[in-house]
Amino acid sequence: TRILERSDPKRPEGRVISVLRRGLKHIVGRFHRMGRKGGVVVPRNQRLGRNVYIVAPPPPDDLSDATWVTVRLTEYPPPPDDLVGEVDEILGDDQTQGIDILMVLRDYGIIDEFPEEVLNEAAALHGFQENDLTGRKDLRDLPTFTIDGYDAKDYDDALSVEIVPGGGHRLYVHIADVAHYVRPETALDAEAFRRSTSIYPVDRVVPMLPEALSNDLCSLRPNEDRLTITVEMDVTRSGQVEDYRIYESVIRSNLRLNYRDVQSFFDGIKNPSTRRLEKISGDMRALYDLMELFRERRLERGALDLDLPEVEIEFDEVGVVENVVRAPRWDSHKIIEECMILANEVVAEHMEKCAMPFLYRVHDKPNADELGRLSPILEGYGIPFVDKGQDAKAIAARIQEALAATEEMEAPHIFCRIILRSLAKACYAPANIGHFGLASSSYTHFTSPIRRYPDLLLHRVLKKVLQEEKPDSEWLENMKETLDGIGEYCSEMERLADAIESEASRICALSFMRGRLGEAFQGHVSGVTNYGLFVELRKYPVDGLLHVRDLHDDRYEFDEATMILKGRRSGRIFRMGQSVEVLVHRVDVLNQEMDLRLALLEESHPRRGGRLYQSRRRRAW
Repeated sequence: TRILERSDPKRPEGRVISVLRRGLKHIVGRFHRMGRKGGVVVPRNQRLGRNVYIVAPPPPDDLSDATWVTVRLTEYPPPPDDLVGEVDEILGDDQTQGIDILMVLRDYGIIDEFPEEVLNEAAALHGFQENDLTGRKDLRDLPTFTIDGYDAKDYDDALSVEIVPGGGHRLYVHIADVAHYVRPETALDAEAFRRSTSIYPVDRVVPMLPEALSNDLCSLRPNEDRLTITVEMDVTRSGQVEDYRIYESVIRSNLRLNYRDVQSFFDGIKNPSTRRLEKISGDMRALYDLMELFRERRLERGALDLDLPEVEIEFDEVGVVENVVRAPRWDSHKIIEECMILANEVVAEHMEKCAMPFLYRVHDKPNADELGRLSPILEGYGIPFVDKGQDAKAIAARIQEALAATEEMEAPHIFCRIILRSLAKACYAPANIGHFGLASSSYTHFTSPIRRYPDLLLHRVLKKVLQEEKPDSEWLENMKETLDGIGEYCSEMERLADAIESEASRICALSFMRGRLGEAFQGHVSGVTNYGLFVELRKYPVDGLLHVRDLHDDRYEFDEATMILKGRRSGRIFRMGQSVEVLVHRVDVLNQEMDLRLALLEESHPRRGGRLYQSRRRRAW
């Protein structure tokens, strides 16, 4: 690119001189036959603005009209001419089961299948031999269990807990020893790094490792011996780790538990699923007590409690979406989270003491500009956001106070989401700047080596420490040189996975809402822009756009500082968290859009019970 001499230095303009590398190599679109030997593909992403001409090699004769395909681009004529390409993969038609999610994956360049060389390497791996147990601590007689989702297939963490005489607990966090099987400079390792993370797009999994590892050799399945790395922690009555041991181990999980059954047990529900937990009721109560201690200590030191509800898609027997709900947030989830956070902190601090190169999981504090933009928005809704200083602890206290105030709102998660957007994104880096959100001075990702490459990489370095293997200077130098790039790449792939999962979830939700055209729903304003309101439905956690042009009763102006729409003539205000009744007017699953129309204007103060407008015909109080 050549910068134009007369362009504004603050907003420079330039001219493209040459294209060094094409970022767009594949396109997903709908095929339409043109003549006997040609065709055109209309891209799924309509923002591209150009079609793809298919001529050589000609499309297959059995390729039906309106079929979804993946196209490999071969020529890039200048606009407005069509692009040129060839059909790379036939995905199916509109009736193909799971076609929407498959198109999302291909749009992002994600291929589910593993290369043959990788599958062959995985198939050649077998369970451990007796000599593999040399130097490992045998914990197979220690009562151990896993807690996961009811439909989970890979179990990479397990827990054990003991009550220590005189008070306190001994907590064991066992993590699958994936590094024992996935070795450097193998096809398995190269593919794991390329994928970097497992992806969970609603109705399927795109795993980082082949099933032979993720669902078998490295999965801590019940009543099977498995190689692990254990973090054993002595926890005081106040929830503080006073001592710890980290070592290679072998375990035998006794029970495979799921979140629902564990929560039912805590809630005192009696059924066949909870009765089997009675024999470990002491362990369950101990874990519950530890969870409360760990959580309390984190919040006291300044951790943020951004407990946002997640969307859960429910399918019927044939794979059709039958409901969209807010995923429950249970104490059984928090038990696992708190135990894993603690293990990650202990390992990070241990590795730091050993002065070994590894990737931290870091989260920077928000900058002053972001906080400055956030302040008038929150204060406009009566949420205090008083400046307490610019150090991390003062900023955390400021945000904690605001989060506590949102609990009084009718839709607290909407305001939590506004706060979350002002925060930096966590990422992987070899330099430690701490983790702001967790208020942790040293944090890493150690607990999920089956599905995250940074965890696998950490395991390799940790095993060198545990085996007292002195790394040679060449290895150390190589690690220091490559960690920055690995961290950036893994962070980028994590963001890509998040985008895919979010898009897949929205597509399924909109597919469900397509059957509710014309229906009226109560909702809350979840976003305000100069072109309209985003409204999240109460019954279903799906949001749609109420365009400003469809607010016919007045001309509305947008105040960016406070995020409100205000009518010029009436002074009527639309604001975040406000209750409105809307009609589902249009649903476009392909473009992920849902248009709403106003059914009833019901403006409410964000605090419960503070109704200002009950309808368009009622006066304000």
